[in-house]
Amino acid sequence: GTNRTVDSDPVGGIVDNIVLGAGENNLTIDAGFYCAVLRLGNYVWNDQNKNGIQDIGESGLTGVTLNLYKDDNGDNVPDGAPIKTTLTGVGGLYGFSSLTPGKYIVGVKIPAGYFAGVTTATSSSPDNDNNSDNNGVRTVSGEMRSNYITLNTFGEPTIDGDDLNGNLTMDFGLLCGTAARVVITNNTLGSNNNYKGFSIKAIYPNPFIDKVVISYTSEKAQKVAIRIFDNTGKTVYSVPVAVQAGKNNIQLSNLNRFTAGNYFIELKANDAVFTQKLMR
Repeated sequence: GTNRTVDSDPVGGIVDNIVLGAGENNLTIDAGFYCAVLRLGNYVWNDQNKNGIQDIGESGLTGVTLNLYKDDNGDNVPDGAPIKTTLTGVGGLYGFSSLTPGKYIVGVKIPAGYFAGVTTATSSSPDNDNNSDNNGVRTVSGEMRSNYITLNTFGEPTIDGDDLNGNLTMDFGLLCGTAARVVITNNTLGSNNNYKGFSIKAIYPNPFIDKVVISYTSEKAQKVAIRIFDNTGKTVYSVPVAVQAGKNNIQLSNLNRFTAGNYFIELKANDAVFTQKLMR
């Protein structure tokens, strides 16, 4: 500036060409400093194809609560209560501002009807500046949390659309709670009142998320046995069900504990067995 008594004099951190005579004082050499504030964000989306990657056509989620925690010792466990809380805006964007350098964890409160997303090989490393992956790696008390990310003044990426004091690559993909519906048509009753077989009419959506609903039309009241098994034949879910003559909707819930992969659903009625492949 032009006022020597109040302006900041260093250029590139240096003030040179100062000449002092004998007994002379110059009290106008001043230096001003500022603390650059940091930012962290910025996206929560519906990972419709469950691959842990932001894909074209997958929409952001509005009104989702996020908490920010300190993690000074870098053990991926919050040091205490959240230091900031915010909501995603229209389009799924969020942000925490006015942050100082340090290590932080972000937690997403999983909204009703959604579940923790799929992780990728890069999910556990928020400092890698990957701007398309899901950074939620663990669920604690209904909150999907990231590992810690380190924020540094003038050390953040610019590939995410902001400056060196912001990191907008902390993103979270959630899965919408969707039930696969298995529709089985009427069975043909044999001469000895045993079912000759099953025929499938539809199964959708496939993969499923947390529930499977079997729409089963039975020609008589009876007990059927339902189980789900994996590729090795190991039973991971089993339940007997009493059905009535006519249409029955049998819901299998709390299946979000299954890991992603291929499964088979089996329904036994008398001597007939129906088996259908499922994916999660």
